[in-house]
Amino acid sequence: MSGFLFENEVVSIGCNNFNTAVSAADRMPASASFIDLAGIDHAVFLVKVGTLNTATTLQVYQDTSATETASIKVVTGASQLVAADDDNKWLTIEFNANQIDRTNGFRYVTLVSSAGAGGDDYLCVFFLGFKDRKQPVAKNASYAYHVAVVS
Repeated sequence: MSGFLFENEVVSIGCNNFNTAVSAADRMPASASFIDLAGIDHAVFLVKVGTLNTATTLQVYQDTSATETASIKVVTGASQLVAADDDNKWLTIEFNANQIDRTNGFRYVTLVSSAGAGGDDYLCVFFLGFKDRKQPVAKNASYAYHVAVVS
């Protein structure tokens, strides 16, 4: 899974391509590549809505594996209804890692759409995970520019 670490220790992953058609039960990033929350305290799915013809609910699901298993379940409270007329709006779904059932081995997450016509409903989804500990910064080749405004 591609992603990179910002200097302020934020993991960023593009979950789908810009203006990707979304269908019912789509997993973002994908059913075979859930996001590992190991070492992450706080997480945010940042969603840019393109055009929608169908209302959908976006829910964060958790699993015990990076690939979907029979134990997949919803992260309580981590969901958002998106209206069919929410075209060109932004939304965020934030949750703390302590909302994940780590006691029972859950540490992977994905965002799931409840509905969508596929060809007419478009979303762009990013994941931001805020690290809970200091570590060396590694800059991925896809990290092009850094702007810091310091007073």
